[in-house]
Amino acid sequence: MKKTIILCLLMSPFCCAGMAQDKIVTANGDTILCRILDISAGKINYEQTLNDGRTVGKFISADQVNEYFRDSQLLPEQTVKKNPFISLPSKPFRISVEGGYGYLLSSFSDMRKGLSYIVPSSGDIDQYLSGMKNGIHLGADFYLLLNENFGVGAKYSLFASRAELNMLNPLYTDSYLYSYIPMYYAKREKESFYFNYIAPSLFFRQWLDKKRRFAFNESLSLGCVFYRDEIRGDRYSLVSNSLEKSRQFAGNFDVSVEYYLLPCLSVSANGGVFYTKIGDVEQTAVDSNGELQTRPSESSESINMSRLNFSAGLHFYF
Repeated sequence: MKKTIILCLLMSPFCCAGMAQDKIVTANGDTILCRILDISAGKINYEQTLNDGRTVGKFISADQVNEYFRDSQLLPEQTVKKNPFISLPSKPFRISVEGGYGYLLSSFSDMRKGLSYIVPSSGDIDQYLSGMKNGIHLGADFYLLLNENFGVGAKYSLFASRAELNMLNPLYTDSYLYSYIPMYYAKREKESFYFNYIAPSLFFRQWLDKKRRFAFNESLSLGCVFYRDEIRGDRYSLVSNSLEKSRQFAGNFDVSVEYYLLPCLSVSANGGVFYTKIGDVEQTAVDSNGELQTRPSESSESINMSRLNFSAGLHFYF
């Protein structure tokens, strides 16, 4: 009996050594018990024994590994060696669409002043300018993620708003009848703003939890905005039908909180600042002879058309 106990004690180190396993700790905080075969800058090759006794070879990319431990070789815990800048994730491409609300920050002081001479009601002016400043915001972007925290790509956005001025104005005349019977005529004018923006963009991401379900993102882009202002009115409108166009430099900065429903699908809440100044406007209108004329706008001043954007986004990774 004593011999059996002594033999078991002598054999226990070898049994433990045979049962020893390597360990891989993933970026999500999961632990993989396995036998590591080899390690490179891009991935770790390992094998696992299944319940039926079969041994299966597998690998995991370096960007998905936080650290590893080679118990069988009695090495201390180590960090996987990675390229400090470029280490493509398993799903390096990101496509996004978003939609929401945009608000122009311009006071439109010159427009308000001009309307005050010909529109008697300040309430009509306020309502008209409010329609111009509040609009819809739509966007899309595409990024190549060079690593887990940085990507490069392109961004597109559209802002559109519309205002309408409907009012009754007194008809001034020297007629004797008018002094006893007030007469009015209707005015109607519709104006629509469109801002189409396209630019190269940089993407930054910071993970907010160990399981990588939440992330805080920023994006920065500098590019070109295509401005379009359409004015339509009836024969009593303040101005005739006209179209104003301009192409200007613009920039955009966005932040977002992203939640990953799946490794390939996520949703986000976004906020951003868009900056541009509109000047050098080309105006197309019908002149007094009924002919279409295109000419530079009479105003030489640039108007600040910066805005705030708030939206919800849907993102696809592949």
